[in-house]
Amino acid sequence: MLRAACVEPILVKGWSVARLYPETGLRPYCDLDLCVEPGQLAAAMTVLSDPDCRRLSVELHQGIPDLKDRNWKEAYGRSRLGRLGEVDVRVLCPEDLFRLLCLHLMRHGACAPLWLCDLAVCLESHAADFDWDYCLSGNRARAAWIRCWAGLARQLLGARFDCPARIGEPPPWLGPAVLARWARPLRESNWLDPIKAAYRRRLPPLSSRRLMQFLGMVGRVAEVPSRLWRQGRRWRRPAGRPFDLHEEAGE
Repeated sequence: MLRAACVEPILVKGWSVARLYPETGLRPYCDLDLCVEPGQLAAAMTVLSDPDCRRLSVELHQGIPDLKDRNWKEAYGRSRLGRLGEVDVRVLCPEDLFRLLCLHLMRHGACAPLWLCDLAVCLESHAADFDWDYCLSGNRARAAWIRCWAGLARQLLGARFDCPARIGEPPPWLGPAVLARWARPLRESNWLDPIKAAYRRRLPPLSSRRLMQFLGMVGRVAEVPSRLWRQGRRWRRPAGRPFDLHEEAGE
């Protein structure tokens, strides 16, 4: 339906990862994350507002979430087509998919063990031709976290893949912090508590801790206008909308 309106979406997460598992049903998913070029957002919204789409659970993204240092043209140019029945579905290249999965997992505080399994399956499925140089290019801080999660998939799950020496081992505090997060129900504690606590323990001087607390407070205050703006947009949305629109800041 989107292609009929000259909109070419990229499917991320969900089926694009589930197809890599050895058996159907090992990787459940409940919705469709479709990313469209920012200029095609209005056309995509019109298509998904059709009554025929009301039975679908679609999250529509302007641009590609969690890939802020990859522009649409670059990600689209490296994307691939995967066969699903009689339809070709456009998905990210293995390197962009793995990068997105790592940063999505990090953004949600590694709250789901299944997401770490996704990383292992993605790496093992493309071990022969995986381009680590491209995957780790871009923002250095994000690249450092990608190396951490790749190392953790190998450490906790025994993932088998060839990787450059610079991947190394994850920080010693990361594994116990993630396992502590998984051991405690979400409703009983903040999902970032174990990871935050482990990170703070490795900050040597008290001045560094105070600096981090101050910067965190400034960051939370700076987010207030954007949070209010997003909440206002939710209030203005009509009821009964057949899909959720997720707009990423800066895209």
